[in-house]
Amino acid sequence: MATSDLRGTEYIEDSAHASGDSGTMPLAVRNDTLASLVSDDGDYAPLQVNATGALYATLDGETVNVKEESLGGASTDGTSALTGADTWVQVPTAAPASDYIMIVSKENFAGTIRYSFTNGGTPSTTNGNKMWGTEMVFRMAASEVMYFGSSTDGDDVNWVTKII
Repeated sequence: MATSDLRGTEYIEDSAHASGDSGTMPLAVRNDTLASLVSDDGDYAPLQVNATGALYATLDGETVNVKEESLGGASTDGTSALTGADTWVQVPTAAPASDYIMIVSKENFAGTIRYSFTNGGTPSTTNGNKMWGTEMVFRMAASEVMYFGSSTDGDDVNWVTKII
């Protein structure tokens, strides 16, 4: 659709939304069963969303739905000292009574940091998952906690929770 009141669609960083802003809206196709909408490699394709409007995306070969979470609730943060090599430590120290998002980051670490949903056994290559990168994000159910351990005494993890 053409209009005589065309304006640019690029804005200075930190420019606030203003009524009457114009721009090009990307369209997405509702596709309840994700499938290719093009025939050949290299063809242009539209974005696809599921029945609730969440955008399909792929992360390390696994299809996920990208959805916005309301993060208006209370938050708590802290540092958990992984005191003792190969020992599980509960994170967060007290779990929120509502569903929450938890971000955990490595702090002052020399060893291999692992995480688990149980504190059984000893953190090792066969018990617990290795924490990749320096930060991980988890969506947690009410009253649910995780456990972190390190192969080296004295490592720390920082954490923050936010009620959703």
